[in-house]
Amino acid sequence: MLQNKGGIKVNTKEVVIYNILKRAEEIVNNPEFKKKYPDIQAGEYLYAKLHNKIKLKRLLDILGNKAEKISLREINYIADALNVPVNKLFESKGSIH
Repeated sequence: MLQNKGGIKVNTKEVVIYNILKRAEEIVNNPEFKKKYPDIQAGEYLYAKLHNKIKLKRLLDILGNKAEKISLREINYIADALNVPVNKLFESKGSIH
């Protein structure tokens, strides 16, 4: 469990998933990215970057919060794909940049 800025305890896994999705959305909504790949969605982007490291079903389970646990190896792969330091994925909601 993590504590957010308001002192409320939050589920670490949910914070990581939120930050993964937020960062992926930031990437695919970037105007330069949109010019090159106008129709790609965040999940498609992640799978394209991770397909040789994380299977599609596993990635969907992680992103859909259906995975019981997420390994540090998987978090590291995802952080690399998103081009962010691993610790950024653990920061409280709304703080990733």
